[in-house]
Amino acid sequence: MEAGPLGRPARALEILEALGDQPTRQAIYDRIALYDKTGRHADLVELLLAQSEATSDDKEREGRRVQAALFLEQRLGEADRALELYREVLEVNPASYAAIHGTGRILHGLGRWGDLVRLHHHELTIAPERPDTAVLLSRVGRILEVQLGNAGAAIGAYAKALKRVMRKHAGSLRR
Repeated sequence: MEAGPLGRPARALEILEALGDQPTRQAIYDRIALYDKTGRHADLVELLLAQSEATSDDKEREGRRVQAALFLEQRLGEADRALELYREVLEVNPASYAAIHGTGRILHGLGRWGDLVRLHHHELTIAPERPDTAVLLSRVGRILEVQLGNAGAAIGAYAKALKRVMRKHAGSLRR
C-alpha cells in the first residue's frame, strides 16, 4: 500500500477515501491509522462516529465512541465534546469502565470536583462490592475535604471507607 514502503500516507488516504461509504473493515482500520499518522484527527473522529452509527454491534459502537472521545480529548482538546460522547456511552452502558475512566480524567483535569464526586458515587452504585471501594471512598473524602471544603461530608466518606476496611479485614484483626 502507498503508506507502507512507499511512505506516501496522503496518497494512501486518497485511495481509501475513494472507496466511498462502504469500504472493507481493513480499509477502515487503515484510514484510522493514516488519519492518526497524518494528524487528521478531526477526520478520524468523524470516521469513528460514522462507524459507531453504522454498526449494529453494541460493543463495537461503544468502542468507536470511546475512541472518538479519546481523540477529542487528547489530540483536539475538545473536552466538552468528549464528555458528551462518554455521557452517551454511559446512558447505554452505565458500567462502561472506559467511559467512566475517561469522564473522571476529564472532570479531574477541569477541576469539576462536584461532578467528579457524583461520578465516583455512580461507580459505587453500579459496583458496590468492588475491591477498591475503600480507596474510592477515600478519594471522594479527599475531594470533599480539600477541593470542596466540605469537612462534614468528607468525614462521612472517610468513615465509610474505614468501615469497609474493617469489615474486609475483620477476621485478621481478631487474631
